[in-house]
This record gives sequence, C-alpha cells and structure tokens, in this order.
Amino acid sequence: MAKPCFKIVAVLSYTMLLTIVASGISLCKDALVEPTHMGDVIGRIYDAATSLPVEGATISIMQDAVFETGGPSVGSTDASGMYRCRTLIGRQSSSFNVGRALNSSLIGLLAGSAKDVKKRIDVNSLTVTITKNGYKAYQGTLPCRDLDADRFAVIMEPVLLAPDTSEQVSTVSPGRDAIEITDVIITPSIIRPNSDTAVIVMVKCPGEAESGGIKVKARSVPLGDEFLELKEFSNGIATFSKKMHASSKVSVGATKMSIELTDCPEDFAGDIRQASAMVQVVKTPEEEKAATLREEALALIKDGKNPEAIEALKKLCALLQATAADWSALGTAYQDVQDYAAAAKIWQNVILLSPKGGTAAAREGYINALYLSRDYDQMLREVPYAMSNNLLDSLKQDQNKDNKTSPELLAKLGMAYLKKGMVEQAGIVAQYLKNSNIVTESGTKFFTELWFAHLELMVAKDTANADNWAEYGRALMNSGRWEEAVDKLQKAIKLDPNARAVQADLEYACLHLKKPDTGKNHNLDQALASAEKSTMFGEEKSKDFHTWHTYGTLLYAKYHQLKIAGDESTGEVLDKCITAVSEALKCGREGKEQYSESRNFGIYGYYGSNIMGIEGYAYPEAKEDFIILSSLKCLKKNPGHAFAHFNLAAALANLSMYDMAADALNECLQINPKIADVKYLQAIIAGKQGDMDKSIILLKEVVKDNPM
Repeated sequence: MAKPCFKIVAVLSYTMLLTIVASGISLCKDALVEPTHMGDVIGRIYDAATSLPVEGATISIMQDAVFETGGPSVGSTDASGMYRCRTLIGRQSSSFNVGRALNSSLIGLLAGSAKDVKKRIDVNSLTVTITKNGYKAYQGTLPCRDLDADRFAVIMEPVLLAPDTSEQVSTVSPGRDAIEITDVIITPSIIRPNSDTAVIVMVKCPGEAESGGIKVKARSVPLGDEFLELKEFSNGIATFSKKMHASSKVSVGATKMSIELTDCPEDFAGDIRQASAMVQVVKTPEEEKAATLREEALALIKDGKNPEAIEALKKLCALLQATAADWSALGTAYQDVQDYAAAAKIWQNVILLSPKGGTAAAREGYINALYLSRDYDQMLREVPYAMSNNLLDSLKQDQNKDNKTSPELLAKLGMAYLKKGMVEQAGIVAQYLKNSNIVTESGTKFFTELWFAHLELMVAKDTANADNWAEYGRALMNSGRWEEAVDKLQKAIKLDPNARAVQADLEYACLHLKKPDTGKNHNLDQALASAEKSTMFGEEKSKDFHTWHTYGTLLYAKYHQLKIAGDESTGEVLDKCITAVSEALKCGREGKEQYSESRNFGIYGYYGSNIMGIEGYAYPEAKEDFIILSSLKCLKKNPGHAFAHFNLAAALANLSMYDMAADALNECLQINPKIADVKYLQAIIAGKQGDMDKSIILLKEVVKDNPM
C-alpha cells in the first residue's frame, strides 16, 4: 500500500519542481553585481538653525544620472521631518533549493519553501538634491546610516537645511538621532536621608505627537524606580520630570541614576536611549564637602576640562571620605591627559586601598597604565602568570577565575611580549585568543604585529629569499603601510627580477604613495600584464577579490595615464577596468551573507522560503569599488557629469590614491563647484598629499560654513 502513495508524492513533487523551474526561479548562482530592484529610502530633514523638523522639503534621488521631478524616487517630508521614497538599492533574486524541496510538503512547496530568496543591498550612499522654499538646497552624496536587507530598505543620515538668511550651508549631520536624551538634571543632587529631589529629563523629539509615545524611567538605589511624567513640549524638546523620595534608611554614598527610554515610537528611536547622572546621599558636613568636590570634578570631566578635574579629584582624594571609585576617577583622568606614569601610581594606590588586592577593574587599570607608559618590564612583573614556564596552562587557569584577565588586556600582554622581543610567548597568547574565538580591536592589532614579527624573523634568517620579502611587503600592503611595503617589494624584485606577480603588487603599492612617481623598479604595463595573468587559473577565472581589485586599480591608473596624455585608446582600457571591477565585486560579496531560515516542522517539512540577506561587502575596498564602477559607467555615457566625478574622487581618496582623486575632484570643480562636501574632500586630499597649509585653510572654511 505504501508504494502507490510514494508514487503519488513523487509525481506531485516532480510536477511541482517543473512548475517552480518554469516560473523562472533560477537554479544558478546570481552573477549580476549592479542594483536591479527598488527599495525604500528613509531619512529625516532638520532646520540647521533651530534643529526642528522641516516639513514639506522635497528630496529627489539621482537615478540613471538625472534627478527626477516625479515618480517613486521623489519624496517629501512630513511634520516629523521624515521622508520615504524608493530607488534602486540592490537586487532580489530566487533560486531553487532541491534539498529543501525534498524536505517540504505539498503545501510548503506551494508556499515557496523550495526557494532560496536573496536580498542584497548594494548602495552605501545615494546622490540626492533636497529643496524647500526659504532654505538653501542640499545637493550631494548622502551616506546610508543603516542597511536593512530584511526590509530591503536603507536608512539615510539626517540632513540639516540652512535658512536662506543664514551664513551656514546645508549639510549632512552624521549620527544625529530623531529622539535622544539631551540632558538630565537632579535638583538637588546631594541629598540627605528622608528628603526629596526633582529629576528632570530633556528629550529631543520631532513633534509633540511623538512625545506622547515616549516613556522615561529613572532608576537608582537610594531613590528607587519611577516613571517620569511628561510636563511640556516646546521647540522640539519634551520635558519629563518627577519628584523622588529618599527613605530614612538610605545608605550614604554616591550612586548612579540610570535614565532609560523604555518606550518610544519605533520609527523615531535613535541610538541614545540611555543616560545617567550622579546622586549622592550625605549625613555629615565632611561628607557633604566630599560630595561637592566629587560633583565639581564630574562636571569638569564632562566639559572636557581634565587638568582642572585632576586638581578637584586630588583635593577629594586627600579627604578621609574619598573612596576607591574617587581614586579610580583620578587615575582615569591622568590617563586621559596621557600622563600614564602618574595614572599607574594612582591605580596602584587604588589596589592598596581596596580589600583583597583591589577589584579586577583596578588591577587592569594599573596594568594598562603600565603598558601605555611603555614600562613593559614592570607590566610583565605585575601579571602573575606572565613569566610562567608553562604560559598556555597558566592562561587557561587564569580564564577559569572570576576575576580573569580581559581579552583587551591579554592582547596588550601579547604586545608587551613583542616589545620585549619575546615572540614565542606572544605566539602562545595569540594561540589562546584564537582558540577562544575572542576578537577585540586590540586583539586585531596584536595579531597583525605578531605576524610582522614573524616576517621579520623570516627575512632576518634568510635575507636572500625573495618570497619572504614579497610576503612581508604584501602584509604591509594589507595594513596600509605603503611606503614600507614598497621598500620590501623592491628588495624582492632585486633578488628576483622575473617575479612578475611581485611587480604588479609593487606598482599597486606605488599608486598609494603620497608621491606615486617614485621612478624605482616599477613599470605599469609590466605590472598590468602580470596582474591580468593572475586573474586566470587555466580556463577558470580567479575567485579572489584582491586579485581582481588589484587588476582593476592598475587598469584605472593606466586609463588615468592615457587620459592625461590624450591617448585614443582610453575607451578600451576603461572597458577593461569596468569589467575587472565588476569581477572584484562578485568576489567581494563572499562572507557577508546572513541567513534567516524558515522552520522545519518535522514530517511536514519546511514552510516558507529561506531568506538570505546581504548587506554591504566582505572587504572595505569593495565598497569603494562599487562607487568606482557606478561612476565610471556614468562618465562613459556622460563625461561631464559632476556628481560622478565627485563620487569617483571620494572613492579614490578612500583607497589612498590621492593624486588621481585630486584630478577627479578638479574635473568636478570645473563643472559644478557647489556640490556639498567638495571643500571638505579637497581639504582631506590636500592634507594627505602633504599640503597641510591648504588643508587647514579649507577645513577652517568648512567649519565656518557648518559650525554645527
């Protein structure tokens, strides 16, 4: 009886397979690299003078090299300053998944369970024009704040429109949030048991209607937890307040009051949902004196007046009422002014004052200050297991303790070993960090420096080995240390003049120097030939991003060279460059895929498609390659397109190719010098080219135009 049933299911599955394939679902990997599908573009516009939302502003997104006057790529702002429009931002595609099809029911297949749906966001910025009567227009490149593949949408950075009467210019305001806590006031902040204090919280908000959806909660040990009440809304600021009571049994001391936006309109929520302030409980005049100094020091630190804060903290720490936290604050203040030796002494004092040898934070503060003061010998002496004969076992034992060494400090321990030439011990720390899957900024730097230390040992051991010098040079290239990379690659070429792949790397590195025309052992045509050869493995194309990126970059350098010389073959080289950069982008997607798989209901199989979101690129250079590709295609059709020249200049500058970036920016200036951020990009490029006087003059003009 089971066989007929099986045949029916098999026939149905086969029929469904044919239906799905016939419907156009691809069975192959999607190879297109450019945006083909429209998605939502969401952002906000504010008044540069008042910070209030601007209603009725029109935003038009450049599409096919022009600003449309109507259609989905044009939108307007509502009362909260928010706009929503649509443009090409990426690509959505489907492919048939045989494994999922065989593990799906008929209902599941009908619901699309056999599909792998890919949602890919390509853009990291958009070229826009924003206008509103009574305001200066904004026209320029607007960066994306967030990429959301799941919603197939991009959230843009806010724009400040300057009034016509203002001396400012309209500009982008990165990091600005629609709703955020702007101030917390506790009056009085120094209280006694069985007394009241008023807590006032100011929240920036786009409009009065939105302020009603915000809930603000204050939490502290002496005063408990309370929701604050909305008292008023004026000039874009919602004021919440509440009188809170300290009981007669409250303990003396300084504590943190945490302020949190527990609820607010989702579309308006920014990153700044939390804030804090200090509340202090005292009983005696001596405690009140210490509390006053503590409050004064905190205010000075918030104002960035660290030298004055240090003096206030020194007075505080001279009192009997000073706590370990006060001494810690003094140590941190010394560290902030880069007086690391003084900071180390303060942290050492904290440890002596604290029970059981101080907290883990105090010990780490002390060791970190020793590292920053470059007292590596003392640092290694202070880490109990640093000089252990079996360092790996000691590290494992340390990490099983409650007060274990943090990953940040472990990385700095490894760096200290390197500074002392103890490469073997540094390698053990790296091995432990790697096996623990712990990744930090300090850890990344440590791994890089450890690799350089190993390369130094390799070239020192065999100075006549060209491969070692080439590998060292490539490692330096990956870290953006171009001058050092050129030096090492030139040594490799000297030892092996026929190393054509090294010749391509050398030329690529030379393009990133402040003065690219070094005239030493590099030839662009020879490098191009080598780079082109590296893109193929027999009949197969290379799948390595950096291989195609290097080839594309060298081709652009050749195109730039021919263009300056007025050579007629620029078109052919430009086409090759566009093709190479496209291939790089195909490879640059790898490693950025995020899966959201539908549930498998056992015998019933999958229900719903397998969603795969791709946001951005696996390599930072790929982001610039996408902009270069778009710009070059635009310029091929319209050589006088100012925004394409500007975007190309910005991408080249981000790739440290400043001379070519300067040329692209000059072409932009000749066509349209009023594009937003042109002056800022000019300043950056001038500074990187070594013309600091010009850079400073331009930056002063930028600050004058955009004081906010």
